[in-house]
Amino acid sequence: QSGFGFGQIEQEVTITNQSAAVAALITDLDQRLPFVPEFNGDFGPDGAMWMIDGVKDEKYYIVHRWTPESGWVRDIGLRFLNVANIQEKKIY
Repeated sequence: QSGFGFGQIEQEVTITNQSAAVAALITDLDQRLPFVPEFNGDFGPDGAMWMIDGVKDEKYYIVHRWTPESGWVRDIGLRFLNVANIQEKKIY
C-alpha cells in the first residue's frame, strides 16, 4: 500500500426524486446485490475502493472492488454518480 490513510467524504448527495433512472437503479441493486461474489483481488498502488451496500429482507450486504474497470460494481457505481449528477474528470 502507498502509506496514505483513508480519505474523507468530499461530497454527500441525497437523492429524493423517484425518476425512472432512480427506480431502475434501486431495482437492480435490490435484485443483484445479494449475489455479487466477495472481493478476492489485490489492492493496487493507486486507485479507489468502490463500496456498494444495502439491506434486503433485513440482511445487510456489502460488496467492494479496488478500482473496477468493468463489471456490475463499476456499472452500478457509475449509475449512482449519474443520477446524483456528479461529474468527475477521472474515475478510478
